[in-house]
Amino acid sequence: MCIFCKIASKEIPSEFIYEDEKVIAIKDLNPITDDHTLVIPKQHAVNMLDIDPQLFSHVMVSAQQIANKHMKEHPDFKGYNIIINNNEAANQSIFHIHVHIVYRRHDADLNYFSKKD
Repeated sequence: MCIFCKIASKEIPSEFIYEDEKVIAIKDLNPITDDHTLVIPKQHAVNMLDIDPQLFSHVMVSAQQIANKHMKEHPDFKGYNIIINNNEAANQSIFHIHVHIVYRRHDADLNYFSKKD
């Protein structure tokens, strides 16, 4: 079982920012910026090539809602990136699809393509 499946099934304790019947959201343990969040489906799927389209839609709507709520609660953030790494060549290192929400105060820290999940 992968690390995200273990977190989603609560075998590994984690502080959930959000949870519903299909997804969880947690803070990234190696954040690019403050409050860097991961939105993870509870059902295992390797990446965008593997995930059920309806589940993927739910993951993305959840990411949008989580990010928009965070932006309203933290006006010091001026924007955010939504990032999904698909396959090792695109820096995917945990092979369970997840969406990165990377909050931005300014554009000076945009070097996120060199970071692994």
